[in-house]
Amino acid sequence: ARQLRNHGSASVQVTLQIETDSQTEPVRLVFNQPDCLDCEDRSGGLRHEISEAIRWAEKTIDVAVYGLRQDATQDRDDPVAALCQAAEEGVTVRLIADDEFERSGSSYFESIFSDEGGLENCGVHIEVVRSSKIMHHKFLLIDRGRKNATLITGSTNFTPTGFTANHNHMYFLAAHTALFDSFYDEFEQLWGHCRAPRLEGSRRCSAYPNNECTSACTQDLNEEGPWQLGGHRVS
Repeated sequence: ARQLRNHGSASVQVTLQIETDSQTEPVRLVFNQPDCLDCEDRSGGLRHEISEAIRWAEKTIDVAVYGLRQDATQDRDDPVAALCQAAEEGVTVRLIADDEFERSGSSYFESIFSDEGGLENCGVHIEVVRSSKIMHHKFLLIDRGRKNATLITGSTNFTPTGFTANHNHMYFLAAHTALFDSFYDEFEQLWGHCRAPRLEGSRRCSAYPNNECTSACTQDLNEEGPWQLGGHRVS
């Protein structure tokens, strides 16, 4: 702050305008409006906000979302179409999906893996999570390490039902924080099929090879030996 001094005898009025280069609030929370029957957009702007954030990406988009289905009624504000467009325009787009959608005829196969219109077909890099249950995350990490880095997370699947029928929300965070990095670490763990800290030799992991991300296969909870027992060293 600077004090403005008037050294003359005439009265002076000054308007001081402050401009910043921040275009977004640090945290925004957006809800949809599924029960508003007379609303023009029952997604409450949620579908548009996510699509717009994807379109503003400059270098990278990392996505972990359980449900993705393109909405044929949306010519612009559709996150699945926006991800495809971003990949085609040179943004590196990575998607974590659940392994059940690799099967033709499954709920989201068409939007992810099909040869016609699937995200894999337009240049999105895809890895699936194989575990005893499902990969149920819903988050996006946009432009990590850059000035416009953004974290989007909440309850919404990227489907017509998720946006306009089920009650859902998403947080939009301008993120250069440990929170962003925590989500990124989780993404990298899933992207690497949980193998970075994985106990490759664990009997349980060998017996259930499809359960890549169980805690028994990713955490070493054993104390290091050998131990002294009755005058002997035991391994």
